[in-house]
Formats: sequence, C-alpha cells, structure tokens
Amino acid sequence: MKEANKLGIKVLLDGQGADEILLGYCRYTAAYLRNHGFQKNFKFLSRIKEHYNISIFEAFKIYFYFSNFFAKKARLLLRGKILKKNI
Repeated sequence: MKEANKLGIKVLLDGQGADEILLGYCRYTAAYLRNHGFQKNFKFLSRIKEHYNISIFEAFKIYFYFSNFFAKKARLLLRGKILKKNI
C-alpha cells in the first residue's frame, strides 16, 4: 500500500479486514451479540438465516462456544484425543 501511495494511487480494493468489520463469518455473531443490547440482538437473530444461512439454534451454539472459555477448552481437548488416536 505504501508503494501504491508513492505512485499516486489513492484507492485500492484489497478486502483486508472486511470480513471482520462486516461480520463476514458466522463465528463473528458471538462478538456482535456480546456487544449489543437485547432488542438489537433479537432483531439480528430473527434475520440470521438471511446473513449466514444458519439457524437461531446454530447462532446460539456459536455464541456459547466463542463466549465460554471452558466450552472451547473441552472441545480442543476432545479434538486432541481424536488426533492422538489416529497417529
């Protein structure tokens, strides 16, 4: 980007960070839900299928997983056991 600026180019379309800023992956629903009030969350969840093609139940599972340290730890430990068996 610095090189483009040196050449006088003012606009680059590269997409860096757009998925994070615009909630491009369904796992970012957890961050959105954590940072907004109940009314906004309800509206968001009622339209979740339009954005991510997942159910409200799936959105809650994602929220629980990414908001709960112990859920993530348990899943990672389970995945590790499976990997060790296959080696």
